[in-house]
Amino acid sequence: MNINNCINCNCKLYLKKHISNQKYCSKIECQNARRAEWKRRKLKREQDYKSSQKTYWNKWNVNNPDYWKHYRKKHPIYVKQNKYKSKARVKQKRHASEFKKVVKIKLINKNTVNLSINFNLSDFGF
Repeated sequence: MNINNCINCNCKLYLKKHISNQKYCSKIECQNARRAEWKRRKLKREQDYKSSQKTYWNKWNVNNPDYWKHYRKKHPIYVKQNKYKSKARVKQKRHASEFKKVVKIKLINKNTVNLSINFNLSDFGF
């Protein structure tokens, strides 16, 4: 029996001969990660699947217009956490765009050299 590591949790994975290319262990979190990766690849590769999923979710949203309103009402902790995380993402994005500088240098010889340097002031302690 061959032994590898699970690509999600890095635990020992005892490979079964009837499952080719096994990469995930049987833990629930790892199986969920495997399914999410499958769906991500499927959506990226197959436009028919992507369009059918989009149609399905649009139809579901039409049939359940107040779902998120009720969900937020029933889960106030989720709402607070989401607002906090959203503000943090916006703040981080704003600071990244303010501090990001791009320097381009062109040297004209026989060959033209373009040098682009990206840096954040936070890299230098600012």
